[in-house]
Amino acid sequence: MSDTETPGIPEPVTHLWDCVKKALAENDNPSPRDIDRLAASIGLKLAASTIEGWSRTWSVVPAWERFEVLIKALGAEQDEDWRALHGAALTADRKRKKEERRHKEFPAPTTPVASEPLNSDREPVPQQLAWGSTPSAVPAERSPDPAFTVPTDAVDTTGAEGDTTARGRFWATPWKVGAAVVLLVLTAVLIFVFRTTTEGDPAPFTPLGGGVPADVITGPIQPRTVPAQPPIRYCAYVIAEPAGVYPAHDISTKQIKFKHLNDRVEVLDRPRPSGWVAVRTPQDSPGFNWMQTNVLTDPAPCTMPLPGQG
Repeated sequence: MSDTETPGIPEPVTHLWDCVKKALAENDNPSPRDIDRLAASIGLKLAASTIEGWSRTWSVVPAWERFEVLIKALGAEQDEDWRALHGAALTADRKRKKEERRHKEFPAPTTPVASEPLNSDREPVPQQLAWGSTPSAVPAERSPDPAFTVPTDAVDTTGAEGDTTARGRFWATPWKVGAAVVLLVLTAVLIFVFRTTTEGDPAPFTPLGGGVPADVITGPIQPRTVPAQPPIRYCAYVIAEPAGVYPAHDISTKQIKFKHLNDRVEVLDRPRPSGWVAVRTPQDSPGFNWMQTNVLTDPAPCTMPLPGQG
């Protein structure tokens, strides 16, 4: 299977339902309502709508408690090792859903990567660096440019009393120094005029030390604040039906609503008994309720925005 393909129905899931279809055939293929009545006759409950949902695609792996009711209603407990078949199908189905989410969240790259050009010596040609990048190699050293040049005719090797001495001087003449000073002054004047024209008033004087004079401070200095990062929120997906939402972590209480396959719920970090988890229900008081863990995937950081997030 390539990275661009999504997994189909796993073989263990198909095999599980093939065994169920065989048991149905041995019972003259009863309808979902007939199976509902068979379950009720032995003191069990299995809604006809649930059975219809399973038979629509034969790809759902229900919770073991519901699946066991179906097998008992058909009287096929001894026909197969249903516990082992169901466990293998559930494991394969969870793996398939995980792969589907991974393909949706991390699609395969389609942009080809350009190869690095080579020179005649089969070595990489130096490329222009992007902003903020770090060069991969240090270029070969080169001799620094001389700060100034002393011409040979500017060295006087004759001392005042005939001694041989070496005296060097800059070759720059006074008129060049004067031209540089005039150029600096003109540049400073132009900058001052430009800032006065564009801003209306000259910028306040800033001392060399980087401080601000006391006479230009008009109010208290406000501290710089850093926006707080939102907390990480965790989600899980429904993998089995019926996925009831209970007002308490007790299966004997009446469900307030049901979730469907592949529905996403936000898992809350609250104290909980084994087999239960608190889920966020903003439309139902008190804002959270309870679901059984055997109908949900393992919690993971939410990958898409939730209500209340940007």
